[in-house]
Amino acid sequence: FISRPPFSVENPMIPGNFELNILPGFKCGFRCAHCAVGPELETEARLSQDEIRLLKKTILEFRPATLAFAGGEPTYYIDEINELVSAHPAPEKLTVRLTTNGQFAQDEARALSTLRAFRKLDQVQLSYDRFHEDYFPLQKVGHVASACKTLSMDFGVLLAMTSPLDLEIAGRLRAHGDFPITASKVLPVGDAIANNVAYRHIEFDPKVLAERCPNLGQMSYICGRGFTLCCSSLAFNGSRDGVVHPTLPEHIESPLFKSMSEYNFSDLLARSGIQIDSLAPDMSSACTLCEHIFCKETKQP
Repeated sequence: FISRPPFSVENPMIPGNFELNILPGFKCGFRCAHCAVGPELETEARLSQDEIRLLKKTILEFRPATLAFAGGEPTYYIDEINELVSAHPAPEKLTVRLTTNGQFAQDEARALSTLRAFRKLDQVQLSYDRFHEDYFPLQKVGHVASACKTLSMDFGVLLAMTSPLDLEIAGRLRAHGDFPITASKVLPVGDAIANNVAYRHIEFDPKVLAERCPNLGQMSYICGRGFTLCCSSLAFNGSRDGVVHPTLPEHIESPLFKSMSEYNFSDLLARSGIQIDSLAPDMSSACTLCEHIFCKETKQP
């Protein structure tokens, strides 16, 4: 059920025509082995009042078609999320999505109570995989799915995979409802690196060369950092100069954003001088390949 507005190379951040993904804080009740923001969880950093004012101004000016909230666990930040949603000048045209670990859904009543606390919420995406299963028993997925049905909210599951064998979880999820399940490969980001649980590619897949940045059409704001096109490898694997900027206009004008908007990965490799036959199997992922190219061009480790 998740769709992003059309992307325009000529004017990639047309007001009213993009998705703004906000990470309001890093507090979480789980510590999954594959967590992309795992190293940040210890800080429990959250949006400052200055950041909230900046985001409200940005939302008012750019009028994103979708406001998406992730974390950390975003249900710790309902007041901040409601304040940001209220800043949108055309709420009737706005879609609000939440990506959550579902920790609030101890039963259906508590799931309903939590979801009703949001001023506007249209879509709920539950992160569920073999790592979340350690903290959140499978039957509780049904509490979230049922609450969303009662509240007429779209519901789906994001299933992170370390191998194709993890798809068997999708079959078990089906016992709790007929809802969309989106599979994604675990990237070597954050705790997935430390715990060596990223998806293992057998060989390099050249199909990635024809791809462009998968985040085109969206922008992220990471609390304590700023605006960035990246929500993965570049943004969280260390401090990357040129990846995150304090304002949305500054990031749109950055070399990184312009390169990602204009070129596919084949073009970017040619510009960087990296030979295709030197690429390791894990470069089959667009985000991992992007990080490799960026670090080569900027001479960052």
